Amino acid sequence: DCISCQYGVGYTNHSNILSSCLPCTVCKADEDEISPCTLTRDTECQCKAGTFLERDAPEICQKCSTGCPDGKVQYSPCTPWSDLKCVPREEGFRYHAIWISVVILVPLALLVFLRRRILQGMVWWEVLFWRLCSQEGPGTHDNAQNEALSNRLDPELEEEGQEQTEVTGNAEGSQMRRVPLVVVNGADPAETLRSFFDYFIKEVPLASWKAVMRQMGLTDNEMEMARASETDITEQHYKMLVQWHQKTGKDASVNTLLDALETQGQRNARERIQDYLLLSGKYTYAESRTATNDMCV
Repeated sequence: DCISCQYGVGYTNHSNILSSCLPCTVCKADEDEISPCTLTRDTECQCKAGTFLERDAPEICQKCSTGCPDGKVQYSPCTPWSDLKCVPREEGFRYHAIWISVVILVPLALLVFLRRRILQGMVWWEVLFWRLCSQEGPGTHDNAQNEALSNRLDPELEEEGQEQTEVTGNAEGSQMRRVPLVVVNGADPAETLRSFFDYFIKEVPLASWKAVMRQMGLTDNEMEMARASETDITEQHYKMLVQWHQKTGKDASVNTLLDALETQGQRNARERIQDYLLLSGKYTYAESRTATNDMCV
């Protein structure tokens, strides 16, 4: 017979052969509860402000460093999962920082700009092809070409046409703008995906990790098993990604992670991961839908 879990005491997200519910985690005295335990989800805890969880000692929260030693400057502040980080203050530090910004940030900004322009262009041409294919009657193809040429000659008409395209159907427009990523040069999709697991763990916010894993199809029990098998939180998250990859098999895709982040409201993390994958040279946007063009020939 099934035993109902008691709210705040135990949880499980589906039927199983366990003799009892999984016990709810109780946050320690040095932790804050950021999400309570429910009948289908465990408690989520994180270190209190001013403390952090050391990877080598995950059992207790440690106090954050109060400042950097002489000769060093702060690189990043203390967070619940990492201590304050300091870097050496060297001569010409500002000069090097400027060049690093120029070499990294400028190309990255250019890539984001070009990506958005390409996606906007794809939406415009896909709508144009759809119009050409859906209309019937003699002269339809020529009329559409004449209209496109007229818009190209008149910048105001072209801009108006683009604005109309962007507001035509929220669901349809959103779907056309989502261009999936694919591996390049026929590389092994499984090995390529696994090579970025460490980066995914670094970029996905800790507070949203479980929700993203659920969105990707991992159950609470599967996450609990991964957590129980490792003491280091990074290794726990890596184990969850491996378990998801094995569970999904050949259908495992980085686009599943990107869509899960978007659904959970983590658009910044999704864009950072997507841009990083593109810059790595191992992923690219899927080929534009040439099938639509072929149908209209």
